[in-house]
Amino acid sequence: MGGEGSIQHMINSLKNNKKLLRRKSRFEKEKSFLSIDKGTYETKKEPFKSKKATPELLRKIQKETKQASNKKKLFIGFISLICLLFMLFFLFDLYTNDQKHLMKTLNKEDDDKNKLALSLISKGDGWFKESKWDAAIFYYQPEFD
Repeated sequence: MGGEGSIQHMINSLKNNKKLLRRKSRFEKEKSFLSIDKGTYETKKEPFKSKKATPELLRKIQKETKQASNKKKLFIGFISLICLLFMLFFLFDLYTNDQKHLMKTLNKEDDDKNKLALSLISKGDGWFKESKWDAAIFYYQPEFD
């Protein structure tokens, strides 16, 4: 079978590349954690001993956490109130601007209708003075939209 030389060359290259790698890892492995000694569940080092909290210390911690929680709730409520007021102001301003725009539009339409009605009445008066009754009646009749 051919190719033994190239396979051996590949194996040697891989071995040499592995030798170039760092021999130690960046972090030391913790050897005491869960290292079991002869089938027992005890660690080689002394187990962690926690101190018992006194009732006064527990009350103090509870009071501090409640104060921190209340401050946080107050801050969130204050920010929410400011956001709500800003949104209400924006919506009210938008509503009033729409109302103003609508009133201006209606006033323009009313002015246009009034000008048209006055011009029709003046034309009807002209025809009335000339005793052209049919033409006067035509201009005096209201226009229905």
